[in-house]
Amino acid sequence: MNNFIQLNKNGKDFYGDPVTDEVLAYIRQNPDMISGIRKDNKLYLKALPASIGPYLEACDSKMKRYYSCHCPFAKESILTDTPVSSTLCNCSLGHIKNFWEAVFDRELEGKVLSCALAGDLQCRYSLRIPDDIMEQYVKKQEERHV
Repeated sequence: MNNFIQLNKNGKDFYGDPVTDEVLAYIRQNPDMISGIRKDNKLYLKALPASIGPYLEACDSKMKRYYSCHCPFAKESILTDTPVSSTLCNCSLGHIKNFWEAVFDRELEGKVLSCALAGDLQCRYSLRIPDDIMEQYVKKQEERHV
């Protein structure tokens, strides 16, 4: 979040999109875009729209979905009457998994919960946190606070 605050303060952009006060407020309202939010043994993540400024300004769902999508091939298909299959969004899940698999040093199970190709306005994912990680780091920590 601090990076976005600094970009906003200095009038800089994030991958071509200015970090306006509106963009900063949107990111603050959606902390799962910056890092995952854990609920039980699941980590929930939301993709930051690929073109966040235009996404926030778009008035219709087709254009919001278009600006949300990161995949050049998929996003162009949103503008047609026959978008490609939402199965393609498993590729984005793979990018999300890649980061968190490095964090946990193992393969993870994940699921696409919502995606632009399925008609959703935002792309959301869940990752299952392995039992031994939950036991070692989460449950022990929770027991200390009881």
